[in-house]
Amino acid sequence: MNQPMDTSYPDDAGHVPAAMFTKFPVPIHELMKRQGISGPQGLAAFADPEWELDEESQRFLEAIFAESDSGQS
Repeated sequence: MNQPMDTSYPDDAGHVPAAMFTKFPVPIHELMKRQGISGPQGLAAFADPEWELDEESQRFLEAIFAESDSGQS
């Protein structure tokens, strides 16, 4: 049986791991503040300025879209 990792004890180097989750909900506005997000970022946030659309990347995109289309039926 898997037991959750006990984070109350230090590891061999003396570090106590930070908790990944909290017992209490954190409001969205607080998460946005911590991450430096002021509002919706839009699709431009996903753009890669170094992306070059060439034959290889076109084939890659076609393969990705073909996989996602076949999984929707």
